[in-house]
Amino acid sequence: MECKAHLRSVIYQMMDYISDLAPEVRVEDENVRYESEHANLAVYPPLSWTEDQCDELQTRIGERITDLNIETGYLILVGVYSPVEQVAEMQRELAVTQKKLNPWKLAYPKQSQWGFYGLYRQAVNWFLPDNSTDEQLINFTQTVYKG
Repeated sequence: MECKAHLRSVIYQMMDYISDLAPEVRVEDENVRYESEHANLAVYPPLSWTEDQCDELQTRIGERITDLNIETGYLILVGVYSPVEQVAEMQRELAVTQKKLNPWKLAYPKQSQWGFYGLYRQAVNWFLPDNSTDEQLINFTQTVYKG
């Protein structure tokens, strides 16, 4: 258990280091581990950043990753997602969501006027009881999104 606590501490140190380098970025622990990796972090700079700014941040983070690996033995990988990559990922997610909703829109054309939330709420009602609360909807959405 002590080893996990130490790893978590090192991950937080890395996240703090990144936040100190660029306070405007969002840093997330992806909670995905592959083979000999101990952690994977994703860094999302503001959409106003250039490729050069992203590359510079990635270089500085890479130097710290090397130092941490030598000091602790932990391999923490960090990906800096450029604005272009972020937009491409959001477009992909939107396309997937629209594809999932298209059959429903065709089956219920009048309900398609309800907007995205209304469509989603009705679609989720197929899985949740009719008297489900917004909190249950949020929990369900988070479960599906993680899955």
